[in-house]
Amino acid sequence: MAETILSLSGIEKHYGNIPAAVDVTLDVRVGELLVLLGPSGCGKSTLLRLISGLETPDQGTISSNGRVLSDASTLVPPEERKISLVFQDNALFPHMTVCDNVAFGLPKHKAGARTRRVGEVLDMVRLADVAGRYPHELSGGQQQRVALARALAPQPALVLLDEPFSDLDRTLRIALRDEVREVLKANGTSAILVTHDQEEALAVGDRVAVQNAGRIEQIGAPEDLFKTPASRFVAEFVGETDFITGEVTPTGIRTEIGTLDQTDGMPVGTAVDIAIRADDVAITPDPNGPGTVVSRTFTGMQNVYRVRLASGAIVRSLQPHTLVLTEGTHVQVRAAPGHHLAWFPAGAYGN
Repeated sequence: MAETILSLSGIEKHYGNIPAAVDVTLDVRVGELLVLLGPSGCGKSTLLRLISGLETPDQGTISSNGRVLSDASTLVPPEERKISLVFQDNALFPHMTVCDNVAFGLPKHKAGARTRRVGEVLDMVRLADVAGRYPHELSGGQQQRVALARALAPQPALVLLDEPFSDLDRTLRIALRDEVREVLKANGTSAILVTHDQEEALAVGDRVAVQNAGRIEQIGAPEDLFKTPASRFVAEFVGETDFITGEVTPTGIRTEIGTLDQTDGMPVGTAVDIAIRADDVAITPDPNGPGTVVSRTFTGMQNVYRVRLASGAIVRSLQPHTLVLTEGTHVQVRAAPGHHLAWFPAGAYGN
């Protein structure tokens, strides 16, 4: 297993009665890109500020490379932690050129060494040709790459990125997130990225930690979180999940859209809620079908249908763009996952 660059143990932080970090324990490995994923207000940015030293934990220990940064008796100031922070708004100095913005993070370097290092990191982020420009002369994506270059310049042990792509349009956001991952990986830089965008988290992270009300609900590889969510919250937040009720029978879990070939060792008669996604649901037009099309969302290559079942439950179904059904069309609905589906005790919304 890779060496650990950062360790958090039992971190707590509250603002009055509002929990921002609750018993947070996690490790970041050398060269790893860990993503903190969760809804607004769940404590993601607070955790970055605690790691960087901009906030002080109420209790718990933060250490890097075996050195304690924060505990009951220790508080290393931000400038001595060898940790760089990239803000959402990039925080560039408008009166400084690109070159000077990057050099700002190297106050202790001699002039020659500083010039060489600035050139190196601008080459990394492919901005050497705009070194003499000012921030207002750059695109949003270029500004964010300057901010990344400035963070990388002092060769930190860890880079923290707080929703760095959220102000960019979708096309640029996707392109830039891929570029940033490529730069971090090429340099073997350890990083933590905060986002509320689950697609971004799954695409970028080596591992993803899902945070809810200050707690880390699950941490693991993106595929593991998607396929085997540890809680109902994770299932709902990762992958745009619907739920249908089911009952365990001797041959599988019976639902109103078919019997799933799994029992997972549960006693017969157990009531469960099945996590099911749009690509797990097949529909076919049928005037006698029990399902009714509620709406269609055209995404280009595909249509996403919302279908009301006989019970009143709503499920989504992913279909090719060639299948066009109008609102009110009756359909047959069938569970067709081709893989194991996660389940939770019926009505256990908090788990």
